[in-house]
Amino acid sequence: MRKVVAVGVPLLAATVLLTGCLASKETRDAADRLEDALGHPPGTVSVDVHTGVSGVADDYVETVAVLEDDATAAEIAALVAELPGLADDAGLPDADNLRRLRLERPDGVTTLDVAWAATVDRAAVEAAAARWLGVTELLDGTLGAELSTTGPLAWRIELGSRPVDAPAVAYRELRARPDLVDAHDSWDLGALSGDLRLSLGGHTLPSAAEVAVWSELVAGAQQLPADFRPTSVGIGLLAGRAVAGLTFLAPDGVTKENLTPAAYGDRLWPALHTQLRAVDSLRQPWTYVVEWAPSEIPEFTSIMLSLLDGEEPIDNGDYTTWWSQAARDYVDGL
Repeated sequence: MRKVVAVGVPLLAATVLLTGCLASKETRDAADRLEDALGHPPGTVSVDVHTGVSGVADDYVETVAVLEDDATAAEIAALVAELPGLADDAGLPDADNLRRLRLERPDGVTTLDVAWAATVDRAAVEAAAARWLGVTELLDGTLGAELSTTGPLAWRIELGSRPVDAPAVAYRELRARPDLVDAHDSWDLGALSGDLRLSLGGHTLPSAAEVAVWSELVAGAQQLPADFRPTSVGIGLLAGRAVAGLTFLAPDGVTKENLTPAAYGDRLWPALHTQLRAVDSLRQPWTYVVEWAPSEIPEFTSIMLSLLDGEEPIDNGDYTTWWSQAARDYVDGL
């Protein structure tokens, strides 16, 4: 009997896996037509149209345009305004997944993603593009933003390793440039100071008073005892509520059973009271959350304190309730 060796099976499986990651031929052909139609628009170094599959079987088409150093807002707006019509002509339906557009500065870390609305307001896009170009020249770091075709920008800025006051300094510089700020733009700005993750963002540019509150939160985190090491502090200034948070690592021997106000209040309340006073000075409703993790398992976080402005904590009969109720009593006494 002749022995049959199935040498082709692994190759066949690999081929199936590889082809399964490809967009359909129809989509790939349409993407090629779009790339040909786009050509080399003014203000760009290169334009490439990529295809692939997201999820299980959803084709996507993404156009990536690398901009020249001196690209103008008008050139960016022209490219954004032109793409929907060219996509239609290429046979790509009116679907966000088939019309992704990313603009990149030559530095490779400054990006602008387009979020397609029902219409493209070319004048609003040009104004937003001018703000994007201006902010990317003002601030250093990894600067990303999403641009709605009706105008608003949603900023995602990572300043990188900086002094602890870097977010406050960045917002001060932005407030000094009203030409770079629009009331409809949102902001998410982060930095890393040593091992401390800093974040401050809002549905609009944080005011000087709100940044001062954030600075007090940072000051509070720095009041923690040396063996209770803060790892993150931040505020998200949402449209109807501010959400402030602190995370710290606890030393060996601290557990959910013994992390009580009676055992550790004298050591932790000075820092937490500083933060509570700061958060309570905000004009909008607020939420304040403190999380902790064992030093040996820093990713294993648990909530220690959770307090909503003007609301009584839920009584779960555990250490979280005790810390939260004590915080409620403190704020009520301010």
